[in-house]
Amino acid sequence: MAAFAAVVLLVDIGNTHTHAAVADGGGIVADVRFASESLALGQAERPLAKLLRRAKAERLAGAVFCSVVPRLNTPLKRLLPGRWQCAARQLTAPT
Repeated sequence: MAAFAAVVLLVDIGNTHTHAAVADGGGIVADVRFASESLALGQAERPLAKLLRRAKAERLAGAVFCSVVPRLNTPLKRLLPGRWQCAARQLTAPT
């Protein structure tokens, strides 16, 4: 169970799979892995929603992601504010 009502979503978009985790002030609370292509197909909401339910998160304080598949960044950036009202901040070499 999350120790805080607000948690952060961490996402790593890889070529074949995307790894996502929910973290609170104490560390990783829950994680999931799903096919990266599901972001392009509009099917990533389901595994992410399941992850948040498992983490017992009341709300997302924000999201941070990194990606080696640039074409999948936009679908994630649209999904998070649309479904969970939080912005997604991308980690890159300069940031």
